[in-house]
Amino acid sequence: MGDSAALAAVLPDAAADAVAGAFAAAAINARSVLFAPLAAAGARIAGFGPDGLHAHATARHQTVASGSLATVNALLALGARRDVRDRVHEAKAISRAAHLGAAELDWAAH
Repeated sequence: MGDSAALAAVLPDAAADAVAGAFAAAAINARSVLFAPLAAAGARIAGFGPDGLHAHATARHQTVASGSLATVNALLALGARRDVRDRVHEAKAISRAAHLGAAELDWAAH
């Protein structure tokens, strides 16, 4: 069973914190195919990760860290905000890209 099919099977009964966790995990692991169904299930595009799963950063910060331009673009296409700062460094995703040496993501991240 693929990621999307497995997700579709459990989403109807998923609690909000589980959906938020799945969205954060999808961003961290560059699984952009999961973004739209999770957003439809209530995941907040500009929301911070849930407690215990990078709660200091948004999915945008995590997609930049994933190193996947396609994942960054997929999140932007869903309407991810560019102005949100993380809770630890008070930095936008563009700063995270620069810190990680991901220059190819800089244009997408700002």
